[in-house]
Amino acid sequence: MTDLPEHVKTAVEPQNEALTHALADARQSYDLVKLADSRSDEAARDFVARSAILVREARQDRAAFGALCKANKFRVGAKRVETLAIRLGAADPGLRRTDWANAAAEIVDKLGDSLTAEAATQMLRDTQGGIRGLSDLRTGRVAAAEAAKKGEPLPLLEWADAALSGIPADLECHARLGDR
Repeated sequence: MTDLPEHVKTAVEPQNEALTHALADARQSYDLVKLADSRSDEAARDFVARSAILVREARQDRAAFGALCKANKFRVGAKRVETLAIRLGAADPGLRRTDWANAAAEIVDKLGDSLTAEAATQMLRDTQGGIRGLSDLRTGRVAAAEAAKKGEPLPLLEWADAALSGIPADLECHARLGDR
């Protein structure tokens, strides 16, 4: 475990050490992202994986997370916990990386209590598209849940209907394997 900076140690009550350690790990990881000038996929994956642990801890103790945000001069407001965790982990209140926040939330939802930095990094490596792929999965799942709540049909096949418009329904296509 890394040594915690003094402002992180005193920012929250001592009973929530997991939250302070998760924050310190995320901040240390984000320093590597800054050094790599955000061009290193490995550094970004490591930061998102460690931020996922911060998101899990924040969801478990929202009061301590709110106190930690206020101690670090972050406005809590109506922002998502995931977005605040990414910004707090980066120590940058203006950071706008919703793909990182969505990926961290998806990791927490999928791995749950078995979440470790190594498991989260492996999940990011194994997912097609990496961080963006997990972010897109999260966005699609949330949109589908919202549509289901409203009782609306899922908009998954609209693109297919648009692509097929104008093609007669009784059209037959005959082709053999190997034809070009």
